[in-house]
Amino acid sequence: MIRGVSAAVCGLLLTAAEAGEFTSALVGRVTYTDLPGWTVSVETKTPEKGVELWEFAMVADKPSVPGKWAVSCNFPLKDVVGRWATAGSKKIPPDWGSRFDSSLYSQAPVLAYFSDSNENRGVIACSEALRRVNFRMGVHEPSATSCYWAELFSEPEAPLGSYKVSFRLDFRPIFYADAIRGAFAWFGTMPAYRPAAVPAAAFDPLYSFWYSYHQGVNTVNVEKECAAAVPYGM
Repeated sequence: MIRGVSAAVCGLLLTAAEAGEFTSALVGRVTYTDLPGWTVSVETKTPEKGVELWEFAMVADKPSVPGKWAVSCNFPLKDVVGRWATAGSKKIPPDWGSRFDSSLYSQAPVLAYFSDSNENRGVIACSEALRRVNFRMGVHEPSATSCYWAELFSEPEAPLGSYKVSFRLDFRPIFYADAIRGAFAWFGTMPAYRPAAVPAAAFDPLYSFWYSYHQGVNTVNVEKECAAAVPYGM
């Protein structure tokens, strides 16, 4: 009974305060929660076949601390053998055990499904890579569908007057790693995440013995390694 109740977790988390919904060409019905004191609008775009953008704009009646806000959808889970995330595991979790969090200091806000032939079965990326974002994306076994749920503003936040967040969906039947690369290339188009220039010095060889000695670093070992590094010009 507990598992049955939890299996619908993505839907249950939205039921209390659904504010709006729209239809996605890729996943169907999408719902998002209310944000008291704020006006929330969404625009969808299709930059190319199999790729869709959801662009949310939030405007406060007056600068205020936003409450928790979430977006959710469900879509068929066909020919899927694994879920990719920067955390490393590639298992397909059940929806009630699919929690994944990202922030500036931990993980990237990207989740992906792939087939046994390594073909993309859905990559969903969130543009918020600095603040904490809580995700759920896992299988709802009775219906053979996947839930997707993303929650923002779960941590203390300074008052805001407006806020924008986008989601990029990629369901193109291509090598799933290429679909993931496409998501990260999308981040690179945003001023806040534009890759920094890499100086030539970054390619100079680095001589390090810390991981070889771990806690055994002492004067004798350091002097020995320094002597070994001299012939390399260090």
